[in-house]
Amino acid sequence: MTTHPAGHAPETKDAVRDSGRKLKSEGSRLADEIRSIGQSFADQQKDEAVRYVDDLVAAAESGADHLRKSGRDTSARFVHGTAEQVGGWAQDVRGRGTGDLFREVEDFARDRPLLFFGAAFAIGFAAARFIRSNPEQEPEAAPAVPAAAE
Repeated sequence: MTTHPAGHAPETKDAVRDSGRKLKSEGSRLADEIRSIGQSFADQQKDEAVRYVDDLVAAAESGADHLRKSGRDTSARFVHGTAEQVGGWAQDVRGRGTGDLFREVEDFARDRPLLFFGAAFAIGFAAARFIRSNPEQEPEAAPAVPAAAE
């Protein structure tokens, strides 16, 4: 009987090495699958955000038309100009991949961290205020309980 150092047969070492390779390969495959799912989700969210901004732009344009008809030309021009700028931003985002957008945000955060965190705080604050003020999100009032007869 042949003895091997540390009591391990070459076949066992090969089996462990092979199992390690298989495990690494499976881990890599799962990471790719998760990355793909995340990318798909990010793309869906980007598309939804752009559609929402498109709706906001249409509402702003409608408001600008109403202001113009009411004789408030200066305000109408301001609202129309803002709507055009936001619409242009939405068009730019629509034409770009989420990977590009994430890289641009990362670069911005790296170059201007204080401005980035300040903007993130302001956006989060505004979003929280908007969500709280949204009537669809308010809980329904509990039905009144009639007073017991004395």
